[in-house]
Amino acid sequence: MVIAFLDANIFPHTWLTDVLPTFADHHLFDPQFSDDVLEEARCAFVDDLGYDPIWVDRYLTAIRDIKPYYLVPSKPELAGEVVLPDPDDRHVAAAAHNGDADVIVTFNLKDFPANQLAKIGLAARHPDTFLVSLAESQPEQAVKAMQELVSSKKHPPRTMREELERLEASGMPEFSRTMCGLLHL
Repeated sequence: MVIAFLDANIFPHTWLTDVLPTFADHHLFDPQFSDDVLEEARCAFVDDLGYDPIWVDRYLTAIRDIKPYYLVPSKPELAGEVVLPDPDDRHVAAAAHNGDADVIVTFNLKDFPANQLAKIGLAARHPDTFLVSLAESQPEQAVKAMQELVSSKKHPPRTMREELERLEASGMPEFSRTMCGLLHL
């Protein structure tokens, strides 16, 4: 099974963070993240997006507590052989490496050059591309996962088409189209 380390920029996309744990629950992949990533996500929510800190703390604590074994350490740091454009992103690559991840899922692909990640056996994927690869490799499980996700939404309830349209608007157009095809919508 693919092990995917989730970068901090994934967490503010709440529609996406509905799909990822559901796909994990259906054994399409194993997610990982670190305390450093969750703290970075907290700063983005509060400082950049203006969310209420109390809500953010509850939200991120719920994510952290879903399955404690998703949490991996950012230490030890990487040796100097991996050079990233932003040295502040080294903790992401270090945690992914420490957790034996296969891929870093991030919106900021430019921050994780393929030639640098390859030195430690990693790759970076945009969440849209990552979800498409999961859906195409395990279509029946992906369909079941999305059906479960949509049926669990009660406040407010939504249709599959509404879910996929919202995911498309949230930066997941290829995944939305892939799921529409698998679901014959």
